[in-house]
Amino acid sequence: MRAIETSINQYQWPVPRPKGLGLDTRLRSELLRFGAEYIWLDALCLRQQGARAQADPKLDDLKKEEWKLDVPTIGNIYRAADRIVRYFNGLGVQFSPDGWGGDRHWLQRAWTVQEIKTEYTTINGGVSGSTEYLKSRVLMNTRGEVGGKEISLRKALLPVLRLSEKVDSSERCGVYELAREMSGRKSSQELDKLSGLFYLLRTTQLPCYMAKMTPENFWTTSFRLLPTERILEVLFDFPYRGSDEQWFSTWEQVMRWPERDSDYDHDSVGPGLNAEFTGHGSLRVRKILSAPDAELRTTQSSAEYDVLIRGRYFGFYTP
Repeated sequence: MRAIETSINQYQWPVPRPKGLGLDTRLRSELLRFGAEYIWLDALCLRQQGARAQADPKLDDLKKEEWKLDVPTIGNIYRAADRIVRYFNGLGVQFSPDGWGGDRHWLQRAWTVQEIKTEYTTINGGVSGSTEYLKSRVLMNTRGEVGGKEISLRKALLPVLRLSEKVDSSERCGVYELAREMSGRKSSQELDKLSGLFYLLRTTQLPCYMAKMTPENFWTTSFRLLPTERILEVLFDFPYRGSDEQWFSTWEQVMRWPERDSDYDHDSVGPGLNAEFTGHGSLRVRKILSAPDAELRTTQSSAEYDVLIRGRYFGFYTP
């Protein structure tokens, strides 16, 4: 991977690209062959860091200002796109069954699950073959190695395929499901995982992106912007109080929650969005989950109370 200066972006920032790839030759030719008239590439459209920006504070400030809005909203480009071209081995690079388990591979990246659409609207780039059908069939049966095990690309793609089918369906993706998928993925910055998670939750608000913002700051700010039903999901899927001052779990606790607590019942319940204490040793949140053997403890705040479940305290908030 190397960065080049190019007239495509008026030499505003160096564009990272795989060695030997010509942006205006081979890549352009393939995209035209796919029938593309307009295409968005983040390396060309999202201002990158470079020597020129380091030497000119104004350019660095411009990048920071652009990223405040660009990063939280970037996923909408993929959501609204007619088609997405997917390069498994890097932009414009020929497909290869090597390196599937690498931190930089498409299959392992956090941004991958944000940059998805259904398979019917996805094109596999860097694949040679006589027909689209043949290319797709041969590609999906290709075998590679992930975590020391040899699997087919079809199986390696299953988590992404399931998410792409569910995220905008009536079934929707749960917070737990998305967080668990994100926890095992690789990213240059932890904020990438957070941005991707909240985007896939289809939140209508996200905080502006600031490189100096810590993951916990981002999580705390974004969590309070979630719809009520999503807040309730987090409570029951990650039922730990972050601290004496924070009634909900921390981002670190969410990422280290590989399995649902076996001592905690996660049962779906009836329709509705409100919470109630039944008086029979159960706390019930309609449409979300129920917790048996729960004891309600009020706090000084009328909007917060503690729940004692099997000897452990969990903070709960009711809007």
